[in-house]
Amino acid sequence: VQISMPVPTYEATIGVVRSLALKAGNTVIDGSLDGDPEPEVSLQDFPSKVVNGQTNIEFTLAVASPGNKIRSLAIAEMAIVGPSAEHNEISDNCIGTAVDGVTSRNNDGTGVHIGSGASYNKIANNVIAGHYIPSLLFAGTGIQLTGTATTGNVITGNSIGVNANGNRLGNEVGILVQGGAHHTIIGGNRDESCE
Repeated sequence: VQISMPVPTYEATIGVVRSLALKAGNTVIDGSLDGDPEPEVSLQDFPSKVVNGQTNIEFTLAVASPGNKIRSLAIAEMAIVGPSAEHNEISDNCIGTAVDGVTSRNNDGTGVHIGSGASYNKIANNVIAGHYIPSLLFAGTGIQLTGTATTGNVITGNSIGVNANGNRLGNEVGILVQGGAHHTIIGGNRDESCE
């Protein structure tokens, strides 16, 4: 399955009221409208919205299936969770910033949460920043990996805690590996995408 976007004259926004959950595998969501990796589509939640008695969205996008490719989107925060969530590729996104890769979306949670047995996923060439709200004195984590069954994930070439211009746009913690997550590979240089 490939989700393609109509070509607007400038950036597009997709609003979600609940977490957008990918439960079927091998889906491609590509927010690059003109073929380059620069994000032009923003996936935005509506915080403090009450739906069926529940408030807020924990993650804007939740991946719970294998073989998905999420690229060239501006996303507030996302999760890759569950034992079926393996071999996914998250690349060239602006996570925690607007599509410009510079402006914080003022998130207070985790940029990318990988847990509950999600394994062998690749997080590459993303800007992951802005998970800090000074007025609330609350900060989140850029990338969090947790759970003893969470293994073999690769985090490479990301700009974490800085925006696309290289200016500080902090998270409280850059990468947090905890709760028994293991065999995580961290490192590598970033290709240009969010700029």
